[in-house]
Amino acid sequence: MTQGACPSCGASVEFSVGSAQVVVCAYCQTMVARVGAELEAHGRVARIVETDSPLRLGLEGRVNGTAYQIVGHLQKDHGAGPWDEWYVEMSDGRTGWLSESEGAFHLLSDAGVEEGLQLDRLHPGDRLRLRNRPLVVEERGHGRVVAAEGQLPSDVDPEADSYYVDATGPRGLFVTLDFGTRDRDPEVFLGQKLELTQLGIPAGDLRPRVRKAQLQQARCTNCNGPLELRAPDQTLRVACPYCGALMSAAQGKLSFLKLLQKPELPAPSRWGRRARSTARSGSASATRSARAWWRARAIRGWSTCSITRRAASLG
Repeated sequence: MTQGACPSCGASVEFSVGSAQVVVCAYCQTMVARVGAELEAHGRVARIVETDSPLRLGLEGRVNGTAYQIVGHLQKDHGAGPWDEWYVEMSDGRTGWLSESEGAFHLLSDAGVEEGLQLDRLHPGDRLRLRNRPLVVEERGHGRVVAAEGQLPSDVDPEADSYYVDATGPRGLFVTLDFGTRDRDPEVFLGQKLELTQLGIPAGDLRPRVRKAQLQQARCTNCNGPLELRAPDQTLRVACPYCGALMSAAQGKLSFLKLLQKPELPAPSRWGRRARSTARSGSASATRSARAWWRARAIRGWSTCSITRRAASLG
């Protein structure tokens, strides 16, 4: 175990894992690397954002009789939202990664470098043989690290795109080939796909799943006009195209905030069953007019769509 002070802020940092070469300072997000007996600052990385992952640093589990502990955490992104990867140290001395994807988990251990494989020659559906194992390529992609915490096996470069190939084999085998920035032979990670209950982590230790908002269709709280939320779990605010009301969509519930400039068209005061039927059969032009008004406002700086957390964070 190595203990010391963060070179940037002076806070205490600790290396409790023998394989870890970098620890992210919990106070200032500096990546602290141990170089011999010294600790060096190797830049900073963004703080982890909250996701619905049930995992967290420090959790211990057991798979196929081998115990492991989560000691590091990366969040990666390829432009469509972040996913989580967890660095693990196993009781038999191996290290690896526990990754999450679409509700499934993949526990993979480091199996060294494989020479002779080229990223450009591997495509989804291709068949290959790796270490006497027949494999089928499932995915080829890339992503960059956008946030980190805990202890990690190497430095993190938030500016670098990392390329990978995922493949599957017999009896549930799952393989990831990590090509890094495409300029080296891939590191091989071997493992299997698992369900949450198969990770061997006591249920009481898991973080509770965040319940996503179910609100997808709703009505304006001011004029009762029909609204549609395209990303209900990310929407912060939505503007009514009929009366100009701005509403909060926090926690899946709409609440009136304020009235924006009212559209220059007649808007019904109540949207009852008859009015809805009329709108469906013969008043589509009013809806188109409303949308046209909002598009015009958008050109002059208004937004016609719901404001998501990602958009809000940019502002």
